[in-house]
Amino acid sequence: MTWTRESLARTVDHTLLKPEATDEQVVALCAEAAELGTFSVCVSPSRLPVSLPDGIAVCTVVGFPSGAHDSEVKAACGDVLLKVILETAALSPEQVVEACRRSEAGGAQFVKTSTGFHPAGGASLQAVRLMRQTVGDRLGVKASGGIRDTATALSMLEAGASRLGLSGTRAVLDGLHT
Repeated sequence: MTWTRESLARTVDHTLLKPEATDEQVVALCAEAAELGTFSVCVSPSRLPVSLPDGIAVCTVVGFPSGAHDSEVKAACGDVLLKVILETAALSPEQVVEACRRSEAGGAQFVKTSTGFHPAGGASLQAVRLMRQTVGDRLGVKASGGIRDTATALSMLEAGASRLGLSGTRAVLDGLHT
């Protein structure tokens, strides 16, 4: 696929999940998302609601980044799109496959590579390929964690990612030479 700045931006969940993020930084994130035309903004639930123009979705997290919340809290997402973070850098390939299968059986619409906070690392091409191979076209695959340049972002999409989690969206888009 030939990527344009606009089509690449529409794959991005423009993200700010640092616990020390300020109100001003969240407002700036939303303004930048509107300017860049990202698919969504992703913020901590304590930062909701946010103000966005039509066409940009809101994404939030539950049990992030440790997963240490009660199962009932994580299971009660209601009628919303559910992405399950697998933390693939800390899993064997067999565990990634099993986690994808369980996520799908549990009603997820996406599987995601990582929180971006785990010391084992973030997204890898191998994990994205394995996740896509496992879920086929039935689920989306979100690559996130450590994607800081255009070449890496495009590689993740070529490997099978359908969404990117980026905090440095502008830098990734600015590197696109089309």
